[in-house]
Amino acid sequence: MLLALLQALLPARAEADPVSQLMRILASASDYKQRLTAAIGLARYRDRRSVPALIKALKDPNHTVRGTVAGVLGTFGDQRARPPLEALLLGTKDSFVRGQAQKALAALMALAEGKKPGGAGGRMQLHGILGTLDQQAIQEGVNARLPQATGCYSRQLETAPYIGGKIDLKFRVATDGKVKWVRIWNSDLGSLDAEQCITREMMNATFDAPDGGEAEFSIPLTFGGGDTATALDPRSEVARRLQRSCKKLLRVGKRRLLVAPPGLQVGLYIDTYGTVVSAGLAADVEIPADFAQEFIGNLKRLELQEPSFEGRFGKLVYRFACGP
Repeated sequence: MLLALLQALLPARAEADPVSQLMRILASASDYKQRLTAAIGLARYRDRRSVPALIKALKDPNHTVRGTVAGVLGTFGDQRARPPLEALLLGTKDSFVRGQAQKALAALMALAEGKKPGGAGGRMQLHGILGTLDQQAIQEGVNARLPQATGCYSRQLETAPYIGGKIDLKFRVATDGKVKWVRIWNSDLGSLDAEQCITREMMNATFDAPDGGEAEFSIPLTFGGGDTATALDPRSEVARRLQRSCKKLLRVGKRRLLVAPPGLQVGLYIDTYGTVVSAGLAADVEIPADFAQEFIGNLKRLELQEPSFEGRFGKLVYRFACGP
């Protein structure tokens, strides 16, 4: 059936490269059904050259095309699609588009972790170590705790109006649907208090019982609405100064050194005097609470030279590493 549609869509003397032709149709056809068929055709070819065209089509005026394109991007596994898919998810109220964007993001995040999303009967599933959870059940469980998580962010925003960003949460759900643990494996929010509060609230989420045993999944949460902070390049002088101070950041007193967890990511805000005014952490594993408090305390005690950037606050996100 699809082949017949594609043959009808492409002219008899089509370009030798059908992928290029389908991209052109997706971008310019006046009939949404033709654009829809082009998107499905690109999914059939699975040519990564079409990813930019598909990303652009996430803004198609027709909701069926937008949702279908989101689903197609999820099957490509190209991480370039994550930011525009997240923007689509946050900016639409259409249930079909939201569902397809959620499934696509779940698939991309699972691939980023080295796992393979699977499904049957057209339903996306996230495979954990032992079991699976349906994407809809995941979203419903997370959504039930979103007001409390948003409250964590809003309370910190009162005293730090410049914070904002995205948190990627990793869940482990037990066989009874209760959360076994929640970890932040990626975050640029830049507020340890908000991150820890959000994690505590999400520990109280409940889900359907996974099929086949305990399950793991990851999901992104985005928080915004505060003042704008100037993004600082990880290769900037501020980042280099912090890196040169890495041993100071790991020192507690005269005799004790902190052990940084693998994959430690630091998100921080500095003012125009070079003072760290807020910071948050993420890592590949759970971050011990005592490490987090000591490390953030050391960050705030650093005496950095006055940086140069526009606005009142600068934001830096970088991977922490400290050699011998």
